[in-house]
Amino acid sequence: MVTALLSLLTACTGRVELSSDAEIKFDGPPSGETPVSGDGGSSTVQELWSKPASQLGKVHAIVNKDDQQLIVSSDTGVHVLLVGSQGNIRCSALTGTNQFQVPVKAPATLDAAGNTIYYTRSSEKCLGAIKAQSCNAEWNIGGEEYFDCKAASDTQPALLSDGTLVLGTVADATNKAHVWGVTAASGQMAWHHELDDHDIHRSVAADASDVVYLGAQVSGVGRLYRLAAPDFMPSKILEANRIAAPPFVGGGSVIVGDWSGVLHAIDGSGGKKWELPAGQEPIFSAPVERGGTVVVAVSLNGIHATQGNKEVWSFPVTGVQFSGVAVDANNTVYIGEMEACSGGPGGCVYAVRDGKLQWRFSTDSGINATPTVGANAVYVGTQTGTIYALPLAP
Repeated sequence: MVTALLSLLTACTGRVELSSDAEIKFDGPPSGETPVSGDGGSSTVQELWSKPASQLGKVHAIVNKDDQQLIVSSDTGVHVLLVGSQGNIRCSALTGTNQFQVPVKAPATLDAAGNTIYYTRSSEKCLGAIKAQSCNAEWNIGGEEYFDCKAASDTQPALLSDGTLVLGTVADATNKAHVWGVTAASGQMAWHHELDDHDIHRSVAADASDVVYLGAQVSGVGRLYRLAAPDFMPSKILEANRIAAPPFVGGGSVIVGDWSGVLHAIDGSGGKKWELPAGQEPIFSAPVERGGTVVVAVSLNGIHATQGNKEVWSFPVTGVQFSGVAVDANNTVYIGEMEACSGGPGGCVYAVRDGKLQWRFSTDSGINATPTVGANAVYVGTQTGTIYALPLAP
């Protein structure tokens, strides 16, 4: 049941080995090693590195920039970690000037040059821009002169090619949700529209032509909207169960999951392509598409891979809550969960390819943040603020 999301927190640690016939063995106390399966037997590989950073608090999201820096959203704000120095913090909300040391629940957005970080947060000034090198604030906006910020904090802003940031908020005192366009360079409002829907959560995405898609929900009904230049007036293109996840946009398709675990695929104007029940629990994260296969995480259920309206494989991960999937160049899917690999406190990371477990790794606490994949590692963050760099599956 969905209500179980609020009470799930079991765990595990332990050294795990995965044999060639997929038999899972546990042989002792935590070792900090990653079990990796090969074609001819089992092997274990040390984690590349881990960085305990209790000052981060709970990690909500990680963005990888060119395998050089990790932009971490956490309970204490935004932090920039350096990959080359094994996760040392270059700057953070705890050191940058004019920052707000409050929870940041959504992934941050970087400009094309990687110089400026844009993010939403839980405070009156709920949209901010900081320098990536120093974490010093460039501007902070929100409040009465702009918008009610009480729940803009879980929406990742989309950055369009003309330098406009787009974000959504939940209902204000008038029971209207809002979509805002903000000029990234100055923090000035560019445009604004109201929606009858009450909530917009984690749900803004843009295609290569700067067409914006966002999901909203009211009274158990979900709607997907399309916004395009010149006025970005919202146009409804899909109605489904409640939508609390960002859509995937690419290859002429818009794919989004709903509260009942159904994946919907439409074209850019709303024409139906296919739909598939991927599970009976909510989908809170964006699908990922690789080579015609769509992979998505379903809460309390696991990973589902589809080709059109046909499921090609699935893998159970019953402790997944808000974590989405990350996919590497070899089509290995990575996901974290709040439950542990076995008994005891901790969380677990899985590497899965074609529905088969490649390895799993025990972490010090649960994982709600979606992993992020680099050229040589997958990065995950835990509820106690530890960042792990783990080897990609062979």
